[in-house]
Amino acid sequence: MHIEIVDGIPDGLDEFCVSSPTATFYQTSSWLEPLSHWLTSMDVRCLVATKADEVVGYLPFFVRRRGPFEAMWSNPLGTYGGPVARTDNEFKQLAEHFFELRKAKNVFEVGLVDFGNRVDSTGVHKEENTTHILQLTPDFETLWSDAFEKSKRRQTRKAIREGLTVSEARTHDDVRAYYAIYRSRIAAWQQRICLPESLFLNLFDRKNVKLFLAFLDKTLLGGHMNFYFGDAVIAWNGVTSEDSRGVQASTLLYSKCIEHACENGFTSYNLGASLGKPSLIEYKEAIGGELYSYRSLTWRSRGARVASRVLRTFRGS
Repeated sequence: MHIEIVDGIPDGLDEFCVSSPTATFYQTSSWLEPLSHWLTSMDVRCLVATKADEVVGYLPFFVRRRGPFEAMWSNPLGTYGGPVARTDNEFKQLAEHFFELRKAKNVFEVGLVDFGNRVDSTGVHKEENTTHILQLTPDFETLWSDAFEKSKRRQTRKAIREGLTVSEARTHDDVRAYYAIYRSRIAAWQQRICLPESLFLNLFDRKNVKLFLAFLDKTLLGGHMNFYFGDAVIAWNGVTSEDSRGVQASTLLYSKCIEHACENGFTSYNLGASLGKPSLIEYKEAIGGELYSYRSLTWRSRGARVASRVLRTFRGS
């Protein structure tokens, strides 16, 4: 098997991705291209494995420079990365090749988010991450009665009685209206990172991305942007406004998005990371989400480890 590094994301890899048991939405062009348009300070590269001129696997990653030094991640922002392959052998060789890149003198960090827990973690730092996944079987009616706690069913009915509705976004103006709510909430929460409006617009134009919006009469209360790939749905971004308090817009959005996923043949719904927040964990378990653990694997040079410790000490002082 021959493995080479290419710049950018080669054409045609999405077709291969569909047939791979290790792929996620985050390893398709639907995610990688919009992300690269935003993260212009990083270079996008890809390990491509071939046999007899046929692609048998690939691994996309982003390169961040600090002076003459480089950090390599598959993928940034904590999204799932690693090899996309059809066989265990090709998967293993791509993962090994990726971490071999640390041997270059100018590389200070190499890492990937191993959602499938398949990559050998020998010689690298391992950090456990969690999400909650709802299995969408056998149908929505069964999930509604068995997986949704009584309180969530009651909240959903309350929202409908009070006149809330959920519909799919159709235009860029819909996305901009949702983004205004997102931006205001990020400011209120004093979050360090606010994703740009252009990223939302670019994602919205992809055929496997949908934005669902909650309204009370004609007033937008919030929404959920979901990613669809294979038989899985990922709840990527969801916020509701201050005006939604007490009317259960968030619960209605989850209910309608899950119902839509069931009706369209998807079998799992990834509710996203809870960042260790007990209230989020409790909420996701109340609508049937089950805890799923996966790993971030990172190698750092000795100099990078020392610098990281110094920085943590400085921030703590």
